[in-house]
Amino acid sequence: MEHVAIVPVPPKDTKFKNGVWLFPTEVESEIATLAAICHVKQQQRGPLRTATGAKRDDWSDDAELSSDDESASICAAVITTEETLSTKMSFLDRLAEILCTKKHAHYVTCTSMITYPDKVTVLAARNASWTDADVRLLDDVATIMEQIASRGTFDMDPMPGMRKKLANHYIPRLKYHVQSLLKQLERHDVIAGFARDCRGFQSGTVSALALVELADRVSSSQAANMQITTSYDDGASSRILSDIQCIRRPLLTCDALYDAARRVDGFQQLQFLLLTGYKAKEATPCTSPSSGPLNELVECQLAKPKWVHAEIRMITYLLNYDGARDAFRYLGISKKTCFLCGHIIQKLGNFNTRGNHGKIYSQWTIPSALELRDKKIETWELTIKYLQDVLQSEATRKELPHLQAVKESTVTTPVAPQIERSNVFTSHIPDPRLRERESTWLSSFSMRDISE
Repeated sequence: MEHVAIVPVPPKDTKFKNGVWLFPTEVESEIATLAAICHVKQQQRGPLRTATGAKRDDWSDDAELSSDDESASICAAVITTEETLSTKMSFLDRLAEILCTKKHAHYVTCTSMITYPDKVTVLAARNASWTDADVRLLDDVATIMEQIASRGTFDMDPMPGMRKKLANHYIPRLKYHVQSLLKQLERHDVIAGFARDCRGFQSGTVSALALVELADRVSSSQAANMQITTSYDDGASSRILSDIQCIRRPLLTCDALYDAARRVDGFQQLQFLLLTGYKAKEATPCTSPSSGPLNELVECQLAKPKWVHAEIRMITYLLNYDGARDAFRYLGISKKTCFLCGHIIQKLGNFNTRGNHGKIYSQWTIPSALELRDKKIETWELTIKYLQDVLQSEATRKELPHLQAVKESTVTTPVAPQIERSNVFTSHIPDPRLRERESTWLSSFSMRDISE
């Protein structure tokens, strides 16, 4: 297709132009072993701060950059307004969501964009293979966005057709959320006809677009939301509302595509680069004294295949991409980042994301070999050493308070409830995270001028 190219993983025998970083076997074994220990001991750790809780100066494109090309951040200052910032973030997140067409770890998607004065390059990464349907959809998206950005004329409004294409592309994921919804709605028919239309979608009598538009109307109805929250307990109502929000995604994505084409310079020429995922690999257990003897549960986790997450695939590609200095300093994600990806992103300091769920996965890993420039190799080695220290600290923690599992989905309320369970010994101690949320909320309001 004219607008879409698939970028394969470099073969093992590739002769790189720049320097090569190799993942030392002993370091890989230690990281895999410590991750497995943490996974078994308690997978849920404290979520890391991300874009939703960070100051704009911490991660926006307006941050100062070094004039040294080698030592500077790979991201350049390319945006100037809060509106453009929000538009780009929404575009990347919504695109990642619509490309995550199945509720499976291999379909978790990460997106990035590089903006030039006269063109935009959008990158997407996931472990699942890119299909012909993905390529056709993105080629259609690029054609329409280019016309919108060029203020071109259409024989007819292209957006209804785009909404239909996005809804049809998302059908595998819609089926999952409809099935989840019906399990709850069968208890109480709180929304007239909604359960009936969900069953109609399952049987093929209701189209994907009709279902998506119905979910959008239900989501916008205060009466429907009130019926749901009063008819179900907090957990069930939260799941219902979350599924409805997920079903709406094709419409939200369509709006985000239109806004980006109208408000962001460069979409007159758009190209998509689809990064293929790395194959699974194995890691040998670490036998160093620091990890101690491994129990059966840890050994079971270590025996599982290890995967490079989409965020790591994206970051490692951008580290050596020639045009990456102009990359937007934000990664779109279809779900929150994990604990280890979050630490890699924070340590590198080049990007941010909209959420982190704080779970440690024993099947997490990084590529065995990377083509990097010399100074980037040093930066990457320091990042991996930092990750080793973090995992060592987490694996050997003696006092580990029990944390309730944090949702991995990005469909959550802005201020999450307190996740650490209290008891009679700790209930009198104020939660510092609650105090931080309160101060952040209060500081978001500007004080009125006294002279007014």
